[in-house]
Amino acid sequence: MIGFLVHDERLFSASSALGACRALRTYKYQSSEQMGPLRIHFFCNASSNNYFISDERSTICVTGTLIFNNAHGAKALSNLRDALRNREELANLFKQLRGPYTLIQIDRVMGQVSVLNSREGLRNCFLANRNDLRAYSTNLLLIAALTGAGPCAEGIRQFVHIGSTMEEKTIFDNVERLSAAALHTFRNESWTTSRLWRLGTSTPDRGITRQQATKTVIESFDRNFEFTANIESGRAAADLTGGTDSRTVLCCLMDKHPRPVASTSGSEDFVDVRIARKVADRLGIEHYRYQPVSAKMTDEQIARAVEFADGNRDVISLTKLLPYYEEKARRFDLITGGDGGPLFKDHYWLFEFNRVGLKREPHWDRIAKLSLVAHAIRDDFFTGFPDRIMDHMAELLRRRSAMVEGTNNQKLDFVYFDLKMPAFAGQGCTLTTQFMDVFHPMCDGDNVQYSINLPPEIRIRNILQFGMIQSLRPEICWIPTDNGLPTIPPVGVNSWLRVLRGRRYVAAGLRKIRTVLLGPSGQSTDKSSDLEELRSLGYFDLLEHSSLAVSSVISAPILAEFKDAPGKQPNQHYLIATLSIQLFFERVKELSAAARSAG
Repeated sequence: MIGFLVHDERLFSASSALGACRALRTYKYQSSEQMGPLRIHFFCNASSNNYFISDERSTICVTGTLIFNNAHGAKALSNLRDALRNREELANLFKQLRGPYTLIQIDRVMGQVSVLNSREGLRNCFLANRNDLRAYSTNLLLIAALTGAGPCAEGIRQFVHIGSTMEEKTIFDNVERLSAAALHTFRNESWTTSRLWRLGTSTPDRGITRQQATKTVIESFDRNFEFTANIESGRAAADLTGGTDSRTVLCCLMDKHPRPVASTSGSEDFVDVRIARKVADRLGIEHYRYQPVSAKMTDEQIARAVEFADGNRDVISLTKLLPYYEEKARRFDLITGGDGGPLFKDHYWLFEFNRVGLKREPHWDRIAKLSLVAHAIRDDFFTGFPDRIMDHMAELLRRRSAMVEGTNNQKLDFVYFDLKMPAFAGQGCTLTTQFMDVFHPMCDGDNVQYSINLPPEIRIRNILQFGMIQSLRPEICWIPTDNGLPTIPPVGVNSWLRVLRGRRYVAAGLRKIRTVLLGPSGQSTDKSSDLEELRSLGYFDLLEHSSLAVSSVISAPILAEFKDAPGKQPNQHYLIATLSIQLFFERVKELSAAARSAG
């Protein structure tokens, strides 16, 4: 993948920028260009999805995955350049562009630079603004180092509590994540910013039938996947779990790419592996199973994970996952899967107990508690905040919901897409595109636009996705999912299947009641062995309160309490998240030193 850094030379020098770019561990400096006071630097890693095209008229670089004119990657980029040469405007072509990407265009004829983010905002790019002088970069740690950014207290609090930051916030002060569908253009010595698209709600058409909706979504997914016809057999993979979302996407992919590989991670007896193998065998396609490795962590692996995580996700979990991504990148050119699946079924509506289609606000306090964390919250880990984190999150969800009119289920879907997906699905897409191309049709803005405005009875009880699977691949309909349900729409003669869904609703109800009475108490994966490894490698020294970059907002007594009992939850979660923050700021110091030495 190719990344970029754009900056006004009055903000920091080109030599400082070059020094920091060359100090990156996982990227290699490639080239630089200039447009007036702007300097643009490109750096690439060892992956094959490096999309860069340059001639006497322009330079275009894509970070992430670009799909255009039924092609992706280098071919899509070439098609885009040809369209722009034919006097098409980037803003006018935006509707035809798909995938998690950030694009930069240097137009030497027009004397302008444009930075464009995808409509879903799933490929992170960052902006720092100092006295109306701007810098943009696909690398958060790099831009933080070059602009001297300090910690953002609220961003740190969100990252440590929930594992991500919401809205445009990052863990660094005055560095923000670019909004989705945003076009930033530099011309005539100044920047302009416009938003080209946003998800909208409308009154559902009650005349749409289940069959019509199923057909429409299948056709849309098929169009999305037309570009895969040009991918070599065996080089396109669909992540396949035991659930419905990934199964639905696999069925649609096979319409355009008949021989994909079904990919699953886990041991032989893991439920997802067993179900995925049955599905793949029935479809007659290859099933690839990745066996997670249990090798000890090393300083080198952790250092690489710090840069791949790039201030956006937990470093320690990623250290363990890097072999998985590297192996998949060797095997495949493109990966797809069921990300965004809740927007095509009723999963997220369970927070409303499936009482949907109502002109009211969802219960955001309950939703914040149940959907954002899987561990007990310790608000006393932080100091100096006037509110509790879950109250803050509920208010944030409520404010975002107020941006649209509609029913409670439409508001749920809007907030999921507009707020949660960039924060959480964006982590996965940003990481994956550093290794290979990725496209999830259930995250695509146009597809979601159609789905959220369907009558809710078409999506409730997973009728829509089950109908898609039944229509496309009836031979796998009776293979149960990990919920024990066949993928048959529970309607008409099959209405009796609703009985099987009862346990799902009972389980969800019990979980809600337990959370209301006892607070969030779900336990995440045990990290005791990881923490012991980190202690033996000396990383606990970085958790000394006096040396923390964010010591002013973290309680020294609570940190000490967690360090004394690292085998417990939520202690593990808070220690690993705090260590990740500290590792990010340590890396920023190193990049800053490299910039100073070069400047």
